[in-house]
Amino acid sequence: MTLKIAPTDIISAEIVFKDYVTFKENKVYLTEDVPEHIAEFFKEIMPDFILIIYEMFNPICPYCGAKLHRHEIKDWEINKKTIVYKQRYKCTNKSCSKTVTTDLPDIVDKHCNYTKDIKKIGNELEDLEHISYEKKAEIIEKRHGVKIPRQTVQYHESINSEQYLSKKEEKITQILKERNIEFSGIIGYDESFFFINGEKYVRTTSIDSQNHMILNDQIMKAEDFDKYFIEIFMTYSLKDLTAYSNPNIPNPKHPLLLGDLKKDTMVTDGYTAYVPIIEKLNMTHQKCVFHKIMNQRTPVWKTTNKLERQLKSKEDKLEKTIKKIQQLENLSKGQKPGRIPLKDKKRRKNKNKLKKKKQEKTQLKNDIKKIKKQLDEFEYYNNKISEIFDYDTVKDAEREFNRLYNQLDFLPEEVGKFVKNLKKDFDKTINHIRRKDIPKTNNLLEGFFKITFPKKYKRIFRTEKGVKNYLRHMRIRWYERNVLHEKITI
Repeated sequence: MTLKIAPTDIISAEIVFKDYVTFKENKVYLTEDVPEHIAEFFKEIMPDFILIIYEMFNPICPYCGAKLHRHEIKDWEINKKTIVYKQRYKCTNKSCSKTVTTDLPDIVDKHCNYTKDIKKIGNELEDLEHISYEKKAEIIEKRHGVKIPRQTVQYHESINSEQYLSKKEEKITQILKERNIEFSGIIGYDESFFFINGEKYVRTTSIDSQNHMILNDQIMKAEDFDKYFIEIFMTYSLKDLTAYSNPNIPNPKHPLLLGDLKKDTMVTDGYTAYVPIIEKLNMTHQKCVFHKIMNQRTPVWKTTNKLERQLKSKEDKLEKTIKKIQQLENLSKGQKPGRIPLKDKKRRKNKNKLKKKKQEKTQLKNDIKKIKKQLDEFEYYNNKISEIFDYDTVKDAEREFNRLYNQLDFLPEEVGKFVKNLKKDFDKTINHIRRKDIPKTNNLLEGFFKITFPKKYKRIFRTEKGVKNYLRHMRIRWYERNVLHEKITI
């Protein structure tokens, strides 16, 4: 039996790098499209006397088109830490005689000390978390060994952010178009408040509840926010504004004259101003069940918290009373039973104390029982109200609601008031039962706010530009994680 020997190729450095790297005596020549980390790699493994030189792949004079010949080398410090060289050339055309230095447009911008890869790290970190420029500078130093001032990080981020974000946003739009992802027409709307340099602002957002795409997301000063703005915002959010991004339509129609996007249902909290606006838009209105339940629970919790404090106080007092009774009973042990003589005042006094403590014990037990009954009653009605919105059919939900409504006079005050008010818009809170594609809560948008603008950031920004820039990063992150489920690279 003979062993089969698989063919083996011997791969040398010359084969791997033949189109990009040339080895000559004490020099290593790299073409201009070789990434800087390759140059740093050669610099690290080669002896100090070896020169790493970038040269032009096709040395042609950019001024006259004549051939160039090598002239001299010019040192270049990659990210102010690794010294390599750029080849300089002289034009062979005597009437031109220009001197040209190897340009590295894919690696570094002209007149800049730091490479493009280092310059974009600030924006890449902002995609993940809003942190200070000082911390970004520390991360760059620890990860890449590049010591860079925080002011430089800030400068790089600010001059590159518009291009960086625009490219990602364009890529998202392209992918959405390729996948034919369209708005479902079931939309969540809500507001969130924050501060810029101590001044109150509001963020208004509408989002597709089915595919999680963002229809509109704006910030404005809280003093300018009112129900009229809400109507304008909701109306414009539902307009197909693609005409404005079409270069073939230099003067598109006014947005109000454009066609509507698919519109079906609007999910909101219980703010009364929404009702006429959504009716005007001819949309189904689903009031967020979570907000409804919270409106019911808040006054109930205020009462139950008070009852629980009373319960704890009485239970502690009962425990102390029982201990006192035991102490008084211990004093009577071993004494002759029967009537206590009149002259034995001490025993009579202890007996009276014991009697009072036992009465106090009985009263405390009754009070505790009463409080527990009240707490159980609130818990019972809390569960019953929650169950209304969990039924599978409208008939069952209406039956349970009507049962509670018919008992208004017997319900706890806090519960009765809620049930009475719920009757006014009960139909708008059970549309999710009529149609299973309608969400019963606006929790998606609540989560959107928490993810894209956490509470810890709501007072730290100093400019509107800073907030808008940060929110663009977060919206891209939202699309990556919740709509496209892939990382956007540029």
